[in-house]
Amino acid sequence: MLTETIVMSNPRIEQVTDEEVRGGEIAYRLVRPVHYVAFHFWAAMGQALASVPVNFAVASLAAGLALGQWVFPVAAAPAFLAAMGLGMALHLLVSIAIGLAAFWTEDTWPFAFVWTRLEMILGGMMLPLDAFPDWLARVAKVLPMNLVVYGPAHLAMRFSWAEFGALLWHQAVWIAVLLGVVSWIFRKGARRLHVQGG
Repeated sequence: MLTETIVMSNPRIEQVTDEEVRGGEIAYRLVRPVHYVAFHFWAAMGQALASVPVNFAVASLAAGLALGQWVFPVAAAPAFLAAMGLGMALHLLVSIAIGLAAFWTEDTWPFAFVWTRLEMILGGMMLPLDAFPDWLARVAKVLPMNLVVYGPAHLAMRFSWAEFGALLWHQAVWIAVLLGVVSWIFRKGARRLHVQGG
């Protein structure tokens, strides 16, 4: 229920940035008094957070009908929401980086396809990471997909302050790394656009 809510609420922002880069609309966006990446990040975050209540309600209804009871631990809700918000931020940064790859590639769809499938499998949406073989679970737990999907959901179901702190720390580290990556890609791409006369 929780992993489906997270995955279904994350917008496909890479399609927007891809189309703007390939179509040339980014040249008009760059002259606006707001940073291109920040604009798309916060617009997508607003869209994601607006989708959460609807997706959560539908997933809760489906899970309640299947199990005969409502299972979400309300006491863990604040921690889950904080971890989910940071996980969504992480997801959006990866998506923006994929979309900005359109500066160099004709189509970024294959990269987006691989990322979403890895998020579903190694992120723990289709199968809990605890059900993976030990070696694969260890690999999956250090990758960002886990921090987007499985980490927040697992925290909600088995809350502990130690796990909450560790999850937020790992999410913050990955967000910092991805901010650097997205900034670098954007600067290189924008410079390439100016050099080519765009």
